[in-house]
Amino acid sequence: MSDLKMEQSAINTIRTLSMDTVQAAKSGHPGTPMVLAPVVYIIWNRTMNFDPQAPIWPNRDRFVGAARTRREEAGWPSHATQFR
Repeated sequence: MSDLKMEQSAINTIRTLSMDTVQAAKSGHPGTPMVLAPVVYIIWNRTMNFDPQAPIWPNRDRFVGAARTRREEAGWPSHATQFR
């Protein structure tokens, strides 16, 4: 699988899981998580400085979502990388 296809697959997975979260909560609208999935992917994989095996690590970046309706985007990348 090419890098571009792998990235697109990861973005689509974030979208799908976010939609499922909204559906399971029976609250919110899946539009925002679907639109922001590429942004979350880029931030998490190309910008953030973190080690999922060492969460207490100095100088690590933190992903903080400000709006309640955007919490779906923050949860899936940390879950997928087994971040503790």
